[in-house]
Amino acid sequence: GRPAAAAAAVAGPLTAATFPAATKPTTDVATALVTSKLAATTARLSAAAVAAAFESGAIDMCHIAPLIGVDGVAGAWDVPGPAVGETGRPGLVPQPPRSRRFSLGSDVGGNNGRSVSWMGWDFFATVRPSTGLAAMDLRFKGKRVAYELAHSEAVAMYSGNAVDQVFYLDSAYSMVQLSGGLMPGVDCPTDAAYLNATSWAYFDAANFSLGSDVSRAFPLRAACIFERVSDATVWRHTQFVDHTPDGAGAPSLVVRAVATVGNYDYITEFEFATDGSVEVSMIFAGYMETRYYLPDGVSNYETKLGAVVHDKLVAPLHSHFANFKVDLDVVGHVNSVQKTEAKAGKLAGVPLNTANGEIVTKYVESSILEVEGTEASTCVPDVRHPAVWTFINEAERSADLGLAPGYAILPGATVAQALPDDHPFVKAAEFTK
Repeated sequence: GRPAAAAAAVAGPLTAATFPAATKPTTDVATALVTSKLAATTARLSAAAVAAAFESGAIDMCHIAPLIGVDGVAGAWDVPGPAVGETGRPGLVPQPPRSRRFSLGSDVGGNNGRSVSWMGWDFFATVRPSTGLAAMDLRFKGKRVAYELAHSEAVAMYSGNAVDQVFYLDSAYSMVQLSGGLMPGVDCPTDAAYLNATSWAYFDAANFSLGSDVSRAFPLRAACIFERVSDATVWRHTQFVDHTPDGAGAPSLVVRAVATVGNYDYITEFEFATDGSVEVSMIFAGYMETRYYLPDGVSNYETKLGAVVHDKLVAPLHSHFANFKVDLDVVGHVNSVQKTEAKAGKLAGVPLNTANGEIVTKYVESSILEVEGTEASTCVPDVRHPAVWTFINEAERSADLGLAPGYAILPGATVAQALPDDHPFVKAAEFTK
C-alpha cells in the first residue's frame, strides 16, 4: 500500500556513492540493490537513492491491483463481491424477529444486561478489553458448573529464517481495542441481542500510528447472543416393535465475539446446549501476512516456507493457538480429576476361555489423579489410547449407584505444535505444546 516504504524495504544496504546525484539507476542497478540487501552488506543506501530508483521504475515492485487512490495511497483491498450495503453483498439472509427464549438482565443506557438465562442455563457474559469473551458463574438447572470460562490468549507462530521468524501474543495488542462493531446479518443473525464493550484506541493519521485516549472512548457491539436452530438432535430412536420414532431437537444458545488484531479476526463462540454441555470454538478470519521474495534470487527459499499467493509474494506457513481458562466448580469448590481409560486385555474374574484358547476383552479403568504436573495430569488426547478426563465432586456421590456428578473435558479438532519444545516460541507459550 505504501510504495516508497516498500522500495526502501527491498533496496536495503548499499552505499550512497553508488548513485551520484545526477545519475538515475538502471534495472541492473536495482537488481544490485536487492542482491546487496540479501547479501547483508554493512553499508546503507540513502533515501534519495531509493527514491530515485523508485521514480525511474528500476525497483521491482509488488503491486496491488487495481491501482486506485485510497487516502492518497496507491492500492486497494480486494473485497469478495459488492461493497457493504450494496445489493448482492454476501451475507446471512435476514430473518423475521423470533420470540426470544433467552432473557437478559436490566438494560442500562442502551447496553443490554449481561446476566443471561436460557433453558436452564444462567451465567454472566462480558467482553474483556485485553482477552475478549468471558462468562462467569455458570449454572445449569440451579447448580454451579463453573466459576469462569474465558478466552485468555491467542498466539501465532510464523516460519522464517534465523532472524525473521515472527511470533505474536495477541492479548498484547488487545482483543477489543482494534475491533469494530459486529454487523447484523453478517457476524450475527439479524434478530440477535448485543453486548457492548468500550474502545479508546484510534488511528493517528498525522503520524500513521495507533493512539489511545480514554477521553475519546466509544462503545461498540463486541458480542452477540442468539438461539441457534440446528437440524441435529440431542437424541432420537425408533422403536423396533412398532416403528415408532421419538427424539428431541438440539437448540443451543450462542454467545459470539469477534476480535480484530491487526490482519486477523478471531471469531470466538461459547455454545450452550440443553443437555448441559458447553462447546468452545474459535474460527480465524481476516487476511494473510505475506513476504516479498525474488524468484531468481537468494530469497527464493521463501517458497519452501509457505505458499506463493501472488507475483513475488509468499504467505508463510504459520500456526494459531488459542488458550482458554476453564475454572470448574461442579456442585461446589472441591473437585477431583478422574481419568477414565478404555483398554483391552485379560481381567481376573472375567471368564475369557474359548475352545480356541483365552481371548481378551475391552474394559474401563478409572482413577483419581493425586498430583498435578507434566504427564501426571496432562490432558492430551491420543486416539490409540482413548481416555476421558472428568472433573467430579466426590462428596456428592449418589447413594444408590455411587456415581459422582462431573464435567468431562472433550477436546475437539485442533492443530498440533510442530516446533520442538526447546524452540524459543514454544518456551514463550508452553500451552501450545
